[in-house]
Amino acid sequence: MPDCTCGGLRVIGDVHCDADALVAAHAGHPNAIQIGDLGFGFDRDYHLNLALQGKGIRFFRGNHDKPKTCQAHPRHMASGWHASDSLFVIGGGYSIDKMRRTPGLNWWPDEEHSEPEMRALVEEFADTKPRLVLSHEAPESVTDAMFKPTPKMVSRTATALQAMYEAHQPDLWLFGHWHRGREIKQGNTLFVCAGEKKTRDIHLPTCPLFEQSATPSAARIAARLSTIQEN
Repeated sequence: MPDCTCGGLRVIGDVHCDADALVAAHAGHPNAIQIGDLGFGFDRDYHLNLALQGKGIRFFRGNHDKPKTCQAHPRHMASGWHASDSLFVIGGGYSIDKMRRTPGLNWWPDEEHSEPEMRALVEEFADTKPRLVLSHEAPESVTDAMFKPTPKMVSRTATALQAMYEAHQPDLWLFGHWHRGREIKQGNTLFVCAGEKKTRDIHLPTCPLFEQSATPSAARIAARLSTIQEN
């Protein structure tokens, strides 16, 4: 098998203010990204900031994160193309329980990108055609197939992600938000939901092992066995 050249990428699911869980999931990995609902804005910012002091860990916001706090943080990844990692990031999301929350206290009206911002991100996505995508929510068709939500929940974010997917199908797309670790292959894309406080280790598109990361489990195992037999 070819050698890993990227050092790998650890993706961390929603932690919801649990700084200890973030530290445990990070475990000192040199390249880790927490994919939203870290929990900024819920009176645990001090502890989360301590947890983020570890080397090699970054994050982007979900729907349960105070946008302004995240955007001002040096470890926050803005939505869009990140050329150094060869990946595309889309933060933010929709809170289905917002009617039970207090604006400015535990819910923020700008939890999702605005319509103009979403249109710009869709255009950027179509132009860059990323092979690896990280987001907090997932395209509508993916959540419908993977979780069968009843009633069906529609968000501006999921709609925009669907438009991205219809414009270009990346090899691998990881997301959080739904708290359950699952995989589904749709078209040319393997979609992976990172479970709550769980991790997924993958390779970056610049690594020769990325093809293996982007295939479903059975095919990945078969490819590994085939390589061993050849050697």
